[in-house]
Amino acid sequence: MKQDLFYTFSEPQISNMPREDITSVRGRATVTAGGRGHIEMLMALGAAGGLVNIYERAALVPGVRPICQATKLLDRDPIVRRMAEQDLLVMGRAAKPYLDQVRSTARPKLQEAIDRVWQRILQDGR
Repeated sequence: MKQDLFYTFSEPQISNMPREDITSVRGRATVTAGGRGHIEMLMALGAAGGLVNIYERAALVPGVRPICQATKLLDRDPIVRRMAEQDLLVMGRAAKPYLDQVRSTARPKLQEAIDRVWQRILQDGR
């Protein structure tokens, strides 16, 4: 429930501790892109393998998310334009749905600016 499509997580590290009456399974995934932090999970299974309980703890700090960056690509202020482009480049391929949404209602000049940023994202392999 924490995934907002901007986080990328490592493969989960999983361990289990079987006992006669209950088995505990622990998992942990670390954020590798889109922010920082991790998610931990502890799952308890009964003797017959049925789910007894699940505990989850997340410590996530989001990175850059879309606000209005694409609409600022043609701003009069060159610093605002540069910051908007930089944020979009940091978001990388995760920004595609947002860019498509803005592009669908944008005027031709803004569409061209969005296309240029998207090409940079693809060229940089982000």
